[in-house]
Amino acid sequence: MSTETRHELIRNWPILAVAYVLVFLAFGIPTYSLPFMYGPAMEEFGWTNAQVNLLSTAKFLIGAVAALGMGILVDRIGGRWAVLIGAATGGVAMALFLFATNLPVYYLAGAMLGFSASSIVAAMKVIIARLYTIHQGAAMGIVLTATSTGGIVMPWIWAPALEVMNWRYIIAALLQYEAWLKPAIG
Repeated sequence: MSTETRHELIRNWPILAVAYVLVFLAFGIPTYSLPFMYGPAMEEFGWTNAQVNLLSTAKFLIGAVAALGMGILVDRIGGRWAVLIGAATGGVAMALFLFATNLPVYYLAGAMLGFSASSIVAAMKVIIARLYTIHQGAAMGIVLTATSTGGIVMPWIWAPALEVMNWRYIIAALLQYEAWLKPAIG
């Protein structure tokens, strides 16, 4: 490993760590929390399986549509602002589940999660690409493993939590993990 390579990795590791945590919070937690919410939502409100699963459709549809717009927004206003917008939107979405006693609010929360994930992932990809010139692929791979980390961590959180509390309070509690990071990015 050359001195230049080592210098780039040492110099940029804090941004890489923050990018990893942001992708985990914006994409890993919400994506892998959704399946744990479906059963309790059906029980609590009498919604059908199709109705509760439409939350994922709202999340991923808005996320896909928003990705193009968020990429343009990152170019225009910068990654920091896009991340702040995405983090705020994700926080509001997760808090909105406390009030998700009807399907429109439930779907709105899912759509906002999709928007949040798009803004943060688009911003992180641009920021990492700009910071790393030698090991862009490795840096991006490290950041994107945060998504799969959500799939590893969320079952360990949701399964025991569902035994003692309502699903809406769990997702709101997960919001607290996102809130502590906001000062670190802006």
